[in-house]
Amino acid sequence: MTNPGMTQLRMAVVKALTQPSAERRADPVIDASPGPSPLDHPAIALCMDAYERARLSARSRHKSEYESSQEALAAYKAAMPALISRQNISDYIACVAYADLRDLLDASDADHLLSIARTARLLHTARSAPMRKSSSGAHPSPSAPASPATTQNNVESPPSDPQATQNS
Repeated sequence: MTNPGMTQLRMAVVKALTQPSAERRADPVIDASPGPSPLDHPAIALCMDAYERARLSARSRHKSEYESSQEALAAYKAAMPALISRQNISDYIACVAYADLRDLLDASDADHLLSIARTARLLHTARSAPMRKSSSGAHPSPSAPASPATTQNNVESPPSDPQATQNS
């Protein structure tokens, strides 16, 4: 299921990209000044290079346009940055957004990939949360308060003498 906000954003971007340049200049909301190309972004350039090489390779092997685009999309995804750092996550999102704007991805695929990036960002943020010492000073704990499930762990330890359990 697609997000209505995401659909509206897609429509606005498509409108902005498909308007003739004279209309763009007349519209005060759209800045028609030439800016950097998305292909100036290293991660996007790497993904598009992989995409084009795979597409051309598939076409040279006489694959159909559909098969060529599927191979190219697989190469694009394989070239996307690993989600191991904040910068890589941002680059990954840029690659997904660019592929979505170029209609290389269908909406559900783009939503799925963005969901993966969102989860990675949450995990990265949680891991990089500052640690604080507990009141006992024994083990550091995350600065966020512990959940009730972890604070109410009242499991008794087994007796140290196995004979004591049998005689009870």
